[in-house]
Amino acid sequence: PDADRAAIIANARRDEKQTPKRKTVAKTTAVSSAASDVTTAPRRNAFAYFVAKQRQEGTVSGDFGESTRAAAALWRELSAEEKQSYAEAARDPATAAKPKRKPIPRTKRSDAEESADSPVERFYRQLCEEGHPSVKGLSAADAAPAVSRLWRALPAAERKRFVDASSRPADSPPQTTATGVTPFRLFQAKLRGDGREPVATKGAGTFHREVSKMWRSLPADERAAIEHEAATTSPSDLPEAPSTKRMRERASQPRHVNVWAHFVRQLHSEGKVPKDVVAGARAAAEMWRGLSPADKERI
Repeated sequence: PDADRAAIIANARRDEKQTPKRKTVAKTTAVSSAASDVTTAPRRNAFAYFVAKQRQEGTVSGDFGESTRAAAALWRELSAEEKQSYAEAARDPATAAKPKRKPIPRTKRSDAEESADSPVERFYRQLCEEGHPSVKGLSAADAAPAVSRLWRALPAAERKRFVDASSRPADSPPQTTATGVTPFRLFQAKLRGDGREPVATKGAGTFHREVSKMWRSLPADERAAIEHEAATTSPSDLPEAPSTKRMRERASQPRHVNVWAHFVRQLHSEGKVPKDVVAGARAAAEMWRGLSPADKERI
């Protein structure tokens, strides 16, 4: 009945007013402490755990891509029960922690590999050998920001030492011989002489990339022969490049100057018109209109 309903509502409102409210801080603390007691297992993929395990045990090797592909091939050969065991281990808090990789042993590199590095790579390797705290115990990727910061702070003289050491591989011939002819330039001249030079269809960049590709695909004995020949070749012995020939022919031709431009330049040199460009052009135009056809033909 309505009377009973009204009485229940009134009693509820009276109890609400008489009951003290709990502080929000205490409630939040209680919830956070209760949540801290709940232990949740880390969310980890079974395959990711399997790959990390194989890297730790040394079953797969190589860089990230190579080791992942090798582990994927092993994963495909596993049975459903074995995959399920790895899935359970990945969910287990005791084993789901990412296993630490075994340190990769540093092997002695050859002189050619040492000298082929960039200046920053050589600088990073020296920091590792000295045990610098900024790179100690870190991978190359993790140490890259610190190495970059140290490299920028390096004095110019110290930086030049690394640049000079990395400028040329130790086992390769000098890029420029005493006569001033590089092996690549001699190779390009030989292509031009044999009619095998690629046609530049999309600009000079495409042309040089094609020639570079042909140079890199040469057998070692042919490249060594060209390098030996370049050491005794003079620039005057090389056939003239088509672009150089066109520039020489263009320079030998008489240069035709616009008649009006020649007339204005002559008036400026003689001081007959103001030095201001606009005012001088207007004065020259007035004088040009007053010339006879014979005078204009002479100019």
